[in-house]
Amino acid sequence: YSLSGSTEEFLLNKIGHILESRNGRISRNELEIIMNYNGDYLNRIIKKYTGLTLTEYSLVFTLKEAQRLLLHSDKGISDIIHDLGFSNRSYFYKIFSQKYGMTPKEYREKNR
Repeated sequence: YSLSGSTEEFLLNKIGHILESRNGRISRNELEIIMNYNGDYLNRIIKKYTGLTLTEYSLVFTLKEAQRLLLHSDKGISDIIHDLGFSNRSYFYKIFSQKYGMTPKEYREKNR
């Protein structure tokens, strides 16, 4: 019997668990080593099932963790940005605002 669809779904699920455990912060090379699959193949699976590239899919998990920290911790926004591995504050604000329609500060104030 054929497992191709099931195998791809299993791999996507495993990628999701890895990204979640690392808050989306993993390089393609690290993912290749952990998964023992070619990065192009993994990227194709992610694209097929999510419509996103590995980088874009990783950001979903990073922003989810940022959202969690903003709502459930007293960490400053600068600390959250640093903890999530961003070196460019403006970039973080840009992608957060695109995803949630407001700045991290506004999000925290509105949803707490």
